[in-house]
Amino acid sequence: MLVEQLSPYINMTREEILDYIEEVLPGEVEDVALAEEVCDKGFIGIDTETPRAVYSTEICIHELSKTMNAKSAEDYFGERIFNGNSLTNGLCSPLFISTPF
Repeated sequence: MLVEQLSPYINMTREEILDYIEEVLPGEVEDVALAEEVCDKGFIGIDTETPRAVYSTEICIHELSKTMNAKSAEDYFGERIFNGNSLTNGLCSPLFISTPF
């Protein structure tokens, strides 16, 4: 399972994610838009070319499905997170990639 393979790189707290971004892109943490905190466990890295956070779509939906049914989780992800450009405040939107979950 991907979650086990990526450990300890996943299951990061928001603070750990921000610290990681500061380590990879010193002084640019404010320039990187993050997804909603419910997706923090799906954070898998940084695109250093565009400075943006990279998340696993499947892990984000899995985390959402802990509080709602699968269909609602997929809908919420699609409408509010994946297409939720209002979160970015002019920054480059996070990148969501498909991963084997």
